[in-house]
Amino acid sequence: MEKNLNTTKKLGVSFKSGYSNLELHVYGDTINELIEGLSMLRDGAFINYFVFKFKTLTEEQLLRLDDIMLTTDNAEEILEYAKRRKEKINTQKYQDRLIELKDMRKLVNFTAFAIGVNIEKTEDAVIAYGDVGKANMLIREIDSVNIKKMKEFIFEKGRAYEVYDYIRNLKIKDIAININEMREAKKIVIESQNMQTIRFWAKSIGDVAEMEDITVQYGDTWDMYSFAKEVKNADIERIRVEIAKKNCKELMQRLNLEFPKPIIKKSFFDRFNK
Repeated sequence: MEKNLNTTKKLGVSFKSGYSNLELHVYGDTINELIEGLSMLRDGAFINYFVFKFKTLTEEQLLRLDDIMLTTDNAEEILEYAKRRKEKINTQKYQDRLIELKDMRKLVNFTAFAIGVNIEKTEDAVIAYGDVGKANMLIREIDSVNIKKMKEFIFEKGRAYEVYDYIRNLKIKDIAININEMREAKKIVIESQNMQTIRFWAKSIGDVAEMEDITVQYGDTWDMYSFAKEVKNADIERIRVEIAKKNCKELMQRLNLEFPKPIIKKSFFDRFNK
């Protein structure tokens, strides 16, 4: 809080907005007048700055700022403010505002910490805006999310990676996976012929031999090399042979450097000597 002695006796607060790159100012004889100045600017970053600077704001003043923040249109600043005031804000109004702004990442983040939030409303918004990635984010962040509802959306609208991510999230959270669901997901991943997703599946989910077959059959030499390098229990010797068939000398050199044949042979014989 400063006085601008050159032009006015009023209290003044200045802030340089990181979004508009403009120097913003509010003036007033009282804190309440400064707050009303903020209501005209409707700059979320300035409101957060104001609350940070003025440590002795009354609850009545903060409630007024709660309402002013809802008139701004920067979801990131609204989220930051909501975290600071999560026990006091009107959760429903803040949730509705984030839905209006169509920022599903911020909405999911808000849903994860807000008190008394309507999880179903967030689920419906994520589906309505077709955001498959945020459906997976909901599963990761919120234990009480409707898994069945999210699964149907992800499998209908999602790409292979997003279907894989769904299965991976369930495994991470130790949620039982239906056999038919697993089979359907694997089918989507394989039929996509997306080599990166196939490799991720082999690394995180399993089915290494099957995913290796697909990689050898449809992937290029870089895909095969990446599979050998990243996937535990990959058949290095088989991949070495397949890369050699393509006469890719540079990748063969790298593969031989990272997986020398004597080491592979020793590992092979060690299995029979135990």
